[in-house]
Amino acid sequence: MRSPPRSGISRKAGDFSFLDETEIVGIEPLRNELISRLLEGNPKRTVISVVGMGGLGKTTFAKKVYDNQRVVGHFDCHAWVTVSQSFKMEELLRNMAKKFYQGRKEAVPEDEILDLQHVLDPPPCLSRLELYGRLDKLPDWISKLKSLVKLGLWKSRLSHDPMEVLGAQLPNLLELELLQTHAVEQLCFEAIGFQKLKVLRICDLIELKKVKIENGALPQVEELEIGPSPQLEEVPHGIYYLRKLKTLAFRDMQEEFELSMLPYRGRNYDIVEHIPNVFFYQRLSGQHYAVQSLRQLAETIPRVYC
Repeated sequence: MRSPPRSGISRKAGDFSFLDETEIVGIEPLRNELISRLLEGNPKRTVISVVGMGGLGKTTFAKKVYDNQRVVGHFDCHAWVTVSQSFKMEELLRNMAKKFYQGRKEAVPEDEILDLQHVLDPPPCLSRLELYGRLDKLPDWISKLKSLVKLGLWKSRLSHDPMEVLGAQLPNLLELELLQTHAVEQLCFEAIGFQKLKVLRICDLIELKKVKIENGALPQVEELEIGPSPQLEEVPHGIYYLRKLKTLAFRDMQEEFELSMLPYRGRNYDIVEHIPNVFFYQRLSGQHYAVQSLRQLAETIPRVYC
């Protein structure tokens, strides 16, 4: 007579589908405990982890709790989302929001403005925040997140420059990513702002014409990425002040913009001369880019250029 598996779970090798509930021994007490925590626990944002070695039936267990009618009826909305090791945050958030709307049997909005002002008690220890979608204004509570080290604003299309607020009120921010964030023509980084920031990405700001970096701003920045911004005609002069900058990257910028930084002959070379790595990315298709360093670019241009 063969002994039962130690875990009390029967599963064929290579079978990654959900186990049948009858195949899991002792599921009822654990399921009831988790349901109780969800229904009677702290009403604030809570994370409950189900951990264990592979093959124990964790996914099946979690799905049984998720589908429980008491749990479904208790929450205003819910979503079952699978996250792989190589997930993309944008797709994950989009999929989650879509399932929230579907759960309420509501149409999924294409360009609705996100209303985040009603959040009265943001997690005080929140260290990373990424907001995807249109915003009428930055939520007031963002300024309370003193532990925030990474902030991403994607496709918010703000009509004003929020750099003054973010720079002064998020003292511990280390990484800032702006993707299709603003419908503004100028960004200004003031001298007192972003004193600890190390990574800054300004991407897909189509209407951007000028980036102003005051002397004293961004003193610790080591990585800066800009573009595509087709209306940005001049290399931001304030890059000259970023003495700790190690890598500067431009994406899909105009040829004249790139040539203005050619060593010893470009009118803007003095702005980037101190930076060890300057790269230019040109999109080929999809997410595929051709990459060229400033030195490689200089080798392809005749010496007569100035």
